[in-house]
Amino acid sequence: MAIVDSQKKSSGDGFVTKVGDGLKRGFSRAKVRPAKELGTNMDTTVYDFRDDCVRKYNSNIEALGKKAKTATQCSVELEDDQGRPLRFIPIASNGNCGFIAICAGIRYVQAKAITSADLRVMLRDEVLNNREFYRQEAKTNEAFRYCRKACGTDAFCRSVVKSGSTGHWLGEKWGYMEMKALARALKVCIEMFVYDEELKLIRSFQKLDHGRDHIGLLFSGPSDGGHFDVLLLSQYCEKSRTSTDSILSTSTVTDGGRSFENLS
Repeated sequence: MAIVDSQKKSSGDGFVTKVGDGLKRGFSRAKVRPAKELGTNMDTTVYDFRDDCVRKYNSNIEALGKKAKTATQCSVELEDDQGRPLRFIPIASNGNCGFIAICAGIRYVQAKAITSADLRVMLRDEVLNNREFYRQEAKTNEAFRYCRKACGTDAFCRSVVKSGSTGHWLGEKWGYMEMKALARALKVCIEMFVYDEELKLIRSFQKLDHGRDHIGLLFSGPSDGGHFDVLLLSQYCEKSRTSTDSILSTSTVTDGGRSFENLS
């Protein structure tokens, strides 16, 4: 299952389908080179960890059978290097993954339905309405200054509203500053995680704290192309089983080991 990004209202009686686990194949033809601070040149172990989580998720779907109605029912239990319990929910690798992952997080932690198109507009407006803030950020942050020099504010705002595999990937132009802008606009805490081969655990590598509600993102892939899945604190999953899963639509189509959203 991946979260379907749809303008349509869900009746709450949707079905859960499997997600392809071929992430490495999916990124064998990286479209662009995003900012370096999103990750490092990761080896196949990172892919293996993510794809193993997907296979466990798919196994949970099989085990539940017709009882598998929602993502939280099938989510995979993980623990980070601080001992925090987290739940893994996979997202389709179609170029919208970062935006869809945050949309899914918002639906779980705030019970609000939002699409990736909405989120792209919010990111654009946040940057346009706070030019001076990001100009000052660029003065004190060398990595962001480099990104902003390569892609100015106006060019960024034109890029970010383009969706899909040939459009704007989250973090593509301004790196983690794009997540910071979304955290500010949504008034949430966005925390980014990676799998650490030495620790054999996931660990946080960037926390953009602009609100009480927490959205975790698992970043997998090399610096020249990566993927985002959702990591939710277990407390949100327990709550959403009775309150917010009803607004999630969960149907996807798989093709050649990759997953694509029906509507995005």
